Amino acid sequence: MPAITTILCPVDRSPAAARALAYATALARAHEARVHVLEVIEYTVPAIPLGAGEFALPDTLRAGTLDALRHFAAPVADAGVLEDVRLREGGVAREILRDAESAGADLIVMGTHGRSGFERLALGSVTEKILRKATCPVLIVPPGDQHPAERPFRTLLCPTDFSQAGDAAVAYARFIARLGDTTTLLLMNVVEWPFGHTSGDDAVTGLRLSLEADARDQLHRLTQAEPDSGLNIQAVAASGNPGRDIVDAARARLADLIVMGVTGRGAIDLALLGSTTYRVVRHAPCPVLTVPQTG
Repeated sequence: MPAITTILCPVDRSPAAARALAYATALARAHEARVHVLEVIEYTVPAIPLGAGEFALPDTLRAGTLDALRHFAAPVADAGVLEDVRLREGGVAREILRDAESAGADLIVMGTHGRSGFERLALGSVTEKILRKATCPVLIVPPGDQHPAERPFRTLLCPTDFSQAGDAAVAYARFIARLGDTTTLLLMNVVEWPFGHTSGDDAVTGLRLSLEADARDQLHRLTQAEPDSGLNIQAVAASGNPGRDIVDAARARLADLIVMGVTGRGAIDLALLGSTTYRVVRHAPCPVLTVPQTG
């Protein structure tokens, strides 16, 4: 069974980071975990040179920034789940990944709309690097999220392509559901289908219906495996564009969280962010939790 004992929450003290911090706090309370709050200062004009490629903030600036960060993290401390507050200097993505490894983080929780976060038309480099390279699950909180962070995740949507990464996502979604207030878990498969909706007795329609029926059978087996007491597990099979249809289903079903794997077909490979995960994370109306195959 997975576990959440250590949560890393990188922040930039923006409103989006405050939302991420609220989610991290709620998850820490639900899972009896501890939260590490991290801010990384990435500057273009070096402060005090220490040596080749090394720089440090002036002591007065560091002290002031750390005080501001502690004030920002006060709600976590008030909730009794704060482990520590950390200030780092350097490349943002690199320092977040390094801190996650050194802290033994089981989960990274971060917002997507601050410095070095989302741009309107593309994933920011920091978010993309974290999603690609993190060895633990990553919870991405989108800009404008209005879900109640203090009692998150009543309805979970878990897309799967029946790959190993998909299986890991389903297992993690069940884990999150069992230890929270989740009442509904939607397991979804979207058959990639570029031909549009067809009907009749033609071969193309027959193939689409056959693929959808196979998906429903596999989803049904997943819903019957390891029955969850009190949890309503539903199967959703569709055909079309996976990235678009997953986002549409999240909106239609009022999902509080999307849980998806990051190394299956159409997700994240070792080189770049794939189209399905890219579209879901970019357009999701709710937080997205990505689960690496090793997570």
